Amino acid sequence: MGGRGIAVSVERAAASAGLVACHLCGLVARPVSRAAPGHCPRCGEHLAWRHEHSLQRTWAFLIAAAILYVPANALPVLTTNTLTSSESDTIMSGVQVLFHKTAVYGVAGLTSAAAAVVLTARLNSAQPTAGTMYELDAIAATVIGGSSLLGGEGTVTGTLIGALIMGVLRNGLNLLNVSSFLQQVVIGVVIIGAVLVDMSLKRQR
Repeated sequence: MGGRGIAVSVERAAASAGLVACHLCGLVARPVSRAAPGHCPRCGEHLAWRHEHSLQRTWAFLIAAAILYVPANALPVLTTNTLTSSESDTIMSGVQVLFHKTAVYGVAGLTSAAAAVVLTARLNSAQPTAGTMYELDAIAATVIGGSSLLGGEGTVTGTLIGALIMGVLRNGLNLLNVSSFLQQVVIGVVIIGAVLVDMSLKRQR
């Protein structure tokens, strides 16, 4: 409990015993009368049963909160910027959007760490460049699975299906002895084709 909480507890205990606590030094003293408690014998501060103007401050805070509640929840006063979009939201919804997007980045970091562990176990060695251009496969898998690069669409099941398709494509290219550079070109062509299909579907809607 902080110093402020201790002071409030002392004031409540003193009031229940018919005493008054000094708001400046915290000394508990017996009041001269109920209407005029008098002054603190230690510091000379004017004694009061409650803080001065505390009721007025409470009403001021309540009125300010009531006035600001409507624009804070109706007007777009917060803009959330990400890598692919910029969203204008109210204060409350913007905080929720920011929280969810931050959580998504955290989950992405955990899954990336799990993928690194699996890759290290598969190769039986750890190299800083072992996962180079694997992000291209990830993008291709999500796009093939139905996720839109424009945002707002995508499912986990579709992404898993896209990952399976990319795995089959990779294995097929390896069996055909296609070089790794040409494989990247093929995957890039697949991504471009999926994006063009997605854009044409959006235009038809």
